[in-house]
Amino acid sequence: MFKEFDNVYVSFSGGKDSGVLLNLCIDHIRAKCPSRKIGVFHIDYEAQYQMTTDYVDKVLSENLDIIEPYRICLPIAALCATSMHNSYWIPWDSDKKEIWVRDLPSVCINELNHEFEWFSKGMRDYDLQVRFSEWIHKKKKAKKNRLPCRDKN
Repeated sequence: MFKEFDNVYVSFSGGKDSGVLLNLCIDHIRAKCPSRKIGVFHIDYEAQYQMTTDYVDKVLSENLDIIEPYRICLPIAALCATSMHNSYWIPWDSDKKEIWVRDLPSVCINELNHEFEWFSKGMRDYDLQVRFSEWIHKKKKAKKNRLPCRDKN
């Protein structure tokens, strides 16, 4: 993957599967591609387990030398199974800041600083993921390039 593409991104939820994948990529970059960076896409749903938030904070902060984090804290429509009235909820809704579960992370993409001309409050989280990938592809002028990545035998 790192030999074939100039821009590599990992979607990182903070769970076990994406955590293993991201850590494998980090280990690979450190061992074989030290001049490369990897993009990390993380949707912060505001009301998640504290240990998940702590893990995300730790992984992102400890690897800033080789990752480019995109921690999304936007008011999106997230599926919800806890309400009889709504099938989704809106994390980070600035109109309901008084009921936020926690404060915004100190470094994140939010309503005040995002540069997504396509974003609209309440868009589905899966739509945001698709639009983000299109946006980052254009922003980085991505194309299929082979960038330095040395093989160790």
